[in-house]
Amino acid sequence: MKRVPTVLSLVLALGGLSACESHGQRAEEDHEVPVTTQPKVTLCSAIATARLQEPDGRVLSAEVENEDGRVICSVLLSVAGGAREVNLDAESGVVLGTENEALDKEASTLLEEIGRDPRRATTSATQAIEAALKVVPGAWALEAQLASEEGSIVYEVLLVDGHEGKLARISAADGHLVSLSDADDDEEEDEEGEAKERD
Repeated sequence: MKRVPTVLSLVLALGGLSACESHGQRAEEDHEVPVTTQPKVTLCSAIATARLQEPDGRVLSAEVENEDGRVICSVLLSVAGGAREVNLDAESGVVLGTENEALDKEASTLLEEIGRDPRRATTSATQAIEAALKVVPGAWALEAQLASEEGSIVYEVLLVDGHEGKLARISAADGHLVSLSDADDDEEEDEEGEAKERD
């Protein structure tokens, strides 16, 4: 899963751990200052604006991140032949730029599964975020990502609730809550799973 860097960054920011303990697939981003305060632009608003750029694109992921000292909302949408990342200023909502990207193997597989049976993902990313926020009132969404979990397609929504991170898994098929856990608990499970894969 590609969640490790973001979850780890959140745990480091909220839990006060040393940045020297960080690791992940996108190591260069682990050293960015994590976003720990809610920006003016919500993730749902950023997704709505990004979808104006690619109305037919499916949201693969969306996150609030610190990029080169600037807080942005980054939305990755599927497009014919790949993906398009739309970056927006997290304070004004203005589109800063777009970039075409290749789909990774996990995203390609997910899109193929959805193509074979569209009923497996009738819930939108925005609906999944809203469902997660209902479960943790007062929280805000830091990230949402389409993922496969135990044969089901889910949105993993990372929430910030005060000084705690929560990970809500929302069914992409019907929008119900699959699970809710502390972000640091999920981080430990990801690390254990990666260790087993290496063995």
